[in-house]
Amino acid sequence: MRRILASLAVVVIMSGCAAEAPKPTPTSTPDPSTTPVSGSAAPNPFLDLTCADLVPSSVVDATTDEAITARPVASYRELSWFDQPRGAAIRQLGGFTCEWSNGAKEVDDNLNPDYSGIYVSVLPEATDEWPKFAAYTNGELSTAQCGTDAYAQTCTFDALDGTTWVHVELRGARAADPAGAQDAVVASVRAALASGSAGTPWAPAADTLPIDLSCEALEPTLDGYFGRSNDAVDESGGGWSQEASSWSIAGILDTTCSYSYTTPDYYASSIFIQSYSGAGWALDEALDAGLLGTATQFTTPSMSDTDGGWIICTDATACTLHVAVAHGWVSAKLQLEPEDSAIPIDEMLQALAEDITAQVR
Repeated sequence: MRRILASLAVVVIMSGCAAEAPKPTPTSTPDPSTTPVSGSAAPNPFLDLTCADLVPSSVVDATTDEAITARPVASYRELSWFDQPRGAAIRQLGGFTCEWSNGAKEVDDNLNPDYSGIYVSVLPEATDEWPKFAAYTNGELSTAQCGTDAYAQTCTFDALDGTTWVHVELRGARAADPAGAQDAVVASVRAALASGSAGTPWAPAADTLPIDLSCEALEPTLDGYFGRSNDAVDESGGGWSQEASSWSIAGILDTTCSYSYTTPDYYASSIFIQSYSGAGWALDEALDAGLLGTATQFTTPSMSDTDGGWIICTDATACTLHVAVAHGWVSAKLQLEPEDSAIPIDEMLQALAEDITAQVR
């Protein structure tokens, strides 16, 4: 199974083939709680600042026509990517992700017209990454724009300030002057960054282990449950962003495993796996914030006291597995076609979690 090169907002379904294997037996018993277990401390930002320092309440209050408030975890903006491991990269690299919003929820790339808010993301040490974004800035070190017509109150800003990549996004910006509202937020962020002092360096826990999954080694368990081998499909997306650069710097841009199981009608069930060493703190935050939804918690034989697994299903055919292992975070998104509806999802995902944990440990 080949590795996949991922960029901004790309969903890929690809893997190699493997012979069918017997279905493994369940490895654990579910626990209905959703208690974080990794015990990993969250990263410190590279500057001794908070989100409230970057955009104080006086600026927040003047930015949108609708009241917005600070969010402890930047969870409602699609750009936060915080429902998957690689969304933790900006903060794990010492950056900031900050959100103020009215609380209207968004999922993936689907924009909610009821959403109003500010999203600020700051990525340090991004000098080598900015040129990958240069095609969108005409070679300039900054770009700012607001939309037109129905999108007139949607504004975005990106700039390389010294070695720091600043990204600002506004939705529902003040109707009388959307661009002015954006300028005020950008000026506030830049002033705070210019005056900030160095923060305390962060390091993952001493017993953190690297996560370098062998996609091929996971195939027998999955193929066994599907009763057939998976298909190799190579699809990639275009574009670039600050988020993609954070994945690049973190070394997780091309460390995904993807499996596609074609059905007789040529649709396919799929599993997409991401991982990020040291990001157990982010999984803890996501669970604490209720961002991942109602979960079934479990353990498997290879898990230690700081490991755990959670399965979250939005319906009978769409589930996500989250695994905390060695202070890292692994997720697997499953989408089943009707032809595969008889697969025991919890059993298969728990078996997959055991395989993942055994690999890492």
